Amino acid sequence: MIDPGMFVEGVSLSRRQLQCLEWAARGKTIEGLGIKRPTAKHHLDRTKEKLGVETNVQAGIALKAKKDD
Repeated sequence: MIDPGMFVEGVSLSRRQLQCLEWAARGKTIEGLGIKRPTAKHHLDRTKEKLGVETNVQAGIALKAKKDD
């Protein structure tokens, strides 16, 4: 897991944004995070906005690229 506050594609993401993105990238459902779907969607939408991508897949690729650095 990437440490909270780390940069992905030069963008700082919150702990919860990283958590939601990692969870989605693993293909897991939001219920496992212990937060409501609208809250998780908000975090994922903000993450995609910050990264300048449109899909969770594109955001996941950015996350994986950071992990591989």
